[in-house]
This record gives sequence, structure tokens and C-alpha cells, in this order.
Amino acid sequence: MRCKLGARPAWKNEHFKSRLRIDRAIDGLFAEETKCCAAELGKKLKRGYEKCNEQVDEDLLNGMSL
Repeated sequence: MRCKLGARPAWKNEHFKSRLRIDRAIDGLFAEETKCCAAELGKKLKRGYEKCNEQVDEDLLNGMSL
């Protein structure tokens, strides 16, 4: 079956739509996973920063210079 110049066969349109749905689903999952990882990293960094500040405060109280 030959198509007119510029026309797409129906299967190519379906293939394109399927690829688009898959790409959007992957993008959604990636965005969600990125947010979760960023939140977890933020928690770890904050906890690490607080521990670092506690150590600095203890060193200053003990008279140690940084």
C-alpha cells in the first residue's frame, strides 16, 4: 500500500503516539524519583550540617581553634 507524498501510514501514527506515551511516563517517573532523592539528600545534608555545627560549638567551648 503506497501513501501519497507527505501522508503517514496509520501504523506510524500509532507508533509515534505509543512512543510519546512511554516517553511521558518515563519523564514522570524520573521527575518523581528525582524529587524523592533530592528530599532525602536534603535531609542528610541538613543532618550532617547540624552535626558539623555541634562539633564546631563543642570545639569553641573547649578552647580549640579552628
